[in-house]
Amino acid sequence: MAGAHPLAFHLTMTKPDDCAFPVIGDFGGREWKAEGVTKREYFAALAMQGLLSTESRLEQFTEVASFSVQAADALIESLNQKQK
Repeated sequence: MAGAHPLAFHLTMTKPDDCAFPVIGDFGGREWKAEGVTKREYFAALAMQGLLSTESRLEQFTEVASFSVQAADALIESLNQKQK
C-alpha cells in the first residue's frame, strides 16, 4: 500500500503475537516503536479480570490464569474464522 500509514494493518486477521496497542513515532529524526503487550496477553488479562470480579468456581489462581489464556485463544480463533 503506497502511502499507507505505518500503523495500517490488515483488519481481517488477528494474530496472537501482534501488539495490542502499537505506537510508532518520530523523535528528532529517529523512528521508534513501542510494542507493549500482545493481543493474546491483552485478551487473557481481560478474561482474567472478568473471572476475578465474579464469584467463580475456579479456586486456584493457576486455574484462573489457564482458563483466561484458553478464553483468549478461543477469541482469537473465532475472530479469524471466515464469516459465512
